[in-house]
Amino acid sequence: MKIGLLLKEQNGAALENNRYADWIRSYSSPEFGEAHKWLIALLEELTEGMPEKELLRLEKHFLVTSRYEYLFWDMVHNEQDWPL
Repeated sequence: MKIGLLLKEQNGAALENNRYADWIRSYSSPEFGEAHKWLIALLEELTEGMPEKELLRLEKHFLVTSRYEYLFWDMVHNEQDWPL
């Protein structure tokens, strides 16, 4: 959500000329923000009382998926093909 808000602010009036305008509007919308808060609360509820070993496993999965997300957007920004 923060990235969507930042991109919306950075683009200002030029947002309509950005090929990712729809994505930026979606990720900066109040609805997306509410869904974001709901998902955080759900994750906290689901992981409450979970053993440390399991939490570390979930953290590892989160970091791997975050890296793929970063690689995807870096690829788009640099107009590259998917390297995998």
